[in-house]
Amino acid sequence: MYFRQNYYKINKRANTKAELILKKKYNVHKLMLILYVFMICCMILLLGYMGVNSGYSIFQKEKEYGYRKIENIQCSQRKDGSSPTGIKKEYVIDSLEIADEDDCLAFYLVHHYAQVYVGDELVYSLTADKDSVSKTVGCNWAMIPLSMGDDGKEIKIVVTPVYKSVSNRTVDFLVGSKYSIFSGQLKDDLSDIIISVLAIGFGIGFVAISLVSYFQKKSKNSLGYLGLFSLFIGIWKITDIRSAPLLFPGNPVLVSQISNAMLAVAVAPFVAFIHMQFEEKKYRFLDVFCIVSIFVTIGQILLQLTGKMDLRESISASHVMIAAAAVSVIFVVLAEWKEKGTNKKVRTTFVCFLLCVLGAVLDVILYYVNGTSYGIMSTIAIFLLYIVMMGTMAITELNQRASIDFGTGLFNRSRCSELLQDESIVREEVCLMMFDLNRLKIVNDTLGHDVGDVMISRFADMLRQNMPAKAFLGRYGGDEFIAVLKKCDQEKAEKILEAIEGAIKKYNLTKPKAKISCSAGYALSENHPGCTMLMLMQEADKNMYRHKRAYYENVSDKNISDENTF
Repeated sequence: MYFRQNYYKINKRANTKAELILKKKYNVHKLMLILYVFMICCMILLLGYMGVNSGYSIFQKEKEYGYRKIENIQCSQRKDGSSPTGIKKEYVIDSLEIADEDDCLAFYLVHHYAQVYVGDELVYSLTADKDSVSKTVGCNWAMIPLSMGDDGKEIKIVVTPVYKSVSNRTVDFLVGSKYSIFSGQLKDDLSDIIISVLAIGFGIGFVAISLVSYFQKKSKNSLGYLGLFSLFIGIWKITDIRSAPLLFPGNPVLVSQISNAMLAVAVAPFVAFIHMQFEEKKYRFLDVFCIVSIFVTIGQILLQLTGKMDLRESISASHVMIAAAAVSVIFVVLAEWKEKGTNKKVRTTFVCFLLCVLGAVLDVILYYVNGTSYGIMSTIAIFLLYIVMMGTMAITELNQRASIDFGTGLFNRSRCSELLQDESIVREEVCLMMFDLNRLKIVNDTLGHDVGDVMISRFADMLRQNMPAKAFLGRYGGDEFIAVLKKCDQEKAEKILEAIEGAIKKYNLTKPKAKISCSAGYALSENHPGCTMLMLMQEADKNMYRHKRAYYENVSDKNISDENTF
C-alpha cells in the first residue's frame, strides 16, 4: 500500500515518545524500586550474617536406646533476675517409667532456652552463644532420648522465655520415636506446607513472567510485585510452621528470623501491586507509603545488627505497617468502587482484597492472643486465593497488552496478521473493512510527527465510537487500519462508513492543525464464497486503493489544512 514504507519510522517514533512518557511517569516508582532492592539486599546480608553468627549450643547426653511417651507433668514459675524476661518455668515429672527402649521425650520451644535434667544429671541444654548476633535460639524441637536406666527417675525441664511476648506460652510434651513425632507433625502441617509451596511456586512464576515481559517488550507491569508478595508470603508461612525446624534442621535461628523478615519485606510489593491496578496519579500517597515501609524495614535491620532489638521483637512494627497498608488500600479500593463500581476489575480487586484484610486481621489478633500465628491456615489460604485470582487477571492483561498498539489502543499489526493468517474458509456473514489515512506523510513532513500522531489517535477513536462493540479493530500499518464485523451486510457497512465520514467532518470543523481524511474499502464474505480472511482483506484492500486513487485525482496537495474529504 501507499505510505506503507512509513510504518516502521512512525512506530519507532511512537515508541520513543512512549518511553519518554513512561520515564516521567515512573520516576517515583524507580526511587521506590531502588530503595526496595537496597532493603532486600540489606535483609539478605543480615540473614546471611545471622546464619553465620547466630550461635547456639546444644548439649545432649548420648543414648543408645529409642524414645517413649510420659505423662503427669507439673508446672511452676519462679523469678530469675539473670533471665532475659526475669522469669523461668519448671516442668517436673515425678517418676519416669521406661517400658520401651524406643521412647523419647520431645517438646517444641518458641524462643525459649531450655535445660533438661534426668535425676540430677543435665542431659540437654539449649542456650544462645554470648557472641551471637541474636539473643534468641529460634523455634526448636527438643528430643531427649531416654534409656532403661532412667526408669523411675525424676525429670525436670527448665525453660526460659527470651521475649516477654512468649512468656505466657505453655510447652506441650510429646512422647514417641523421632520418626513418629516427625511424621505426625508433618501430617498436621501438610496443608500449610502445600499452600506455602504453591504460593512460592506462583511467586517465582509471576516474577519470571514479569521479567521476560519487561526484557522482551520493555513494558512495566504489576505481575512482578504480585510475584514478590506471593513468594515472601509463602516463605513466611513455611518457616513459621512447627515442622520448619525438622524440615530445615541446620540453623533453626535463621529459619525463625527468615519468617520474621518475610513479613517485613512483603508489605511494599503488595501496596505497589494494588497501586498499579488503578490510575497511579490519583494515589501517589501509596508510593510514599511504600518508601516509608522500606525505611521501617531498614530500621529493623539496623536494630538487629546493633543488638538493640531482634527482628522478632520489632515484629510489631511490621504489624503496624500491615495495618496501615490495609487502611490505605481500603481507602483506595472504596474510592475506586464508588467511582467505577460497575467495573469488573474494581469489583474483583475489592472482594479479593477484603478477604485478604479479614485474613490478615484474624492472623494478627490470634498472634497476640496465642503468642504465635501457628495453625492459622485460613490466612495463607485466603492470600493464595487472592494471589491466584489477581495473577490470572494480571497475566490476561499482560497478554492483551502484548496484542495492543500503544498509540491507538487498537489491536497491533501482529494481532491483525494472526487473524488474517487463519486459512479456514469464512462460513459466516463477515464484512472486512480497510482504512488508510490520506497524506499522513505530508503531515509528518510539514507539520511534524506529533500532529501526525494526533491524527492517528483521533481516527482510532472514531473507529471505536462508530463500530459495533464486538467488532475487531486493528492498526495494520502506520496509517492503515482494519475492521472485521460479523453479521454485517452491505447496508450496514455503508451506514458505518457514513457514520465515520460524519465523525471526520465534525472533527475537521474544530479546525485542528491537520484535518483528517481517509480512504476506505470493504469486502463481504457473501460476495466471495469459499474465501479466507486473507482473501477478504485483499479484496477490501483493492477497493480501498480505488478510493484512494480517486481521492488523489480530485484533491490538490496545496494546502493540507483545507482537506475535508472522506
